[in-house]
Amino acid sequence: MFLLLAVACIGCTHNPPHALDHAALWRASKPSAYTFEYRKQCFCELTGIWWRVEVRGDRVVAAAPVSPGDSAHADAVESLAEHPTIDELFQELARLRSLPAAKLDVRFNTVYHFPAFIDADEVAGLADDEWRMQVRNVVPLVRRL
Repeated sequence: MFLLLAVACIGCTHNPPHALDHAALWRASKPSAYTFEYRKQCFCELTGIWWRVEVRGDRVVAAAPVSPGDSAHADAVESLAEHPTIDELFQELARLRSLPAAKLDVRFNTVYHFPAFIDADEVAGLADDEWRMQVRNVVPLVRRL
């Protein structure tokens, strides 16, 4: 398991919350359109499924499971707004940091500065509120002429 997490986070850095302003670095160089894949693990519906999301102009315009075997789950998502953009992940990190969170561990990608791994437990002593998210394969989309 440790090896899997280590390999999954190649190109990541772990810094104290304000050692680098990853959000500002992301905003300064973020593409206007991009795709990425994410997986959320939690005590919630659709946990553990890798999703590929397309973002244009700060809005999710498409989302589908990465694995064809998970395609039946796509209908369970009622709205594209249920999938995050990278900017929304930074907003969630800011919200979590404003709480007296029991646990928050974040690792950032060193190239694009997006949060590549988030491990959060919002309320100490409350069962089943913990969640993890992994983000990978951020790919800028080139505008076709």
